Amino acid sequence: MERINYECGSCGYKFTRKAEAKIVRCPYCSKEGTVDLVKGNYASKILGEVTGE
Repeated sequence: MERINYECGSCGYKFTRKAEAKIVRCPYCSKEGTVDLVKGNYASKILGEVTGE
């Protein structure tokens, strides 16, 4: 069972769900269209910001 990491761009709430789950809104603040996939770990996120990826 693969799990995917997500983060809400509106409230900053971080959560995981099964790969098969369809995420439409944030489970914490209920805003639609603000949830994004979180790729890799924190170090990867920093490197992505530095390199523009």
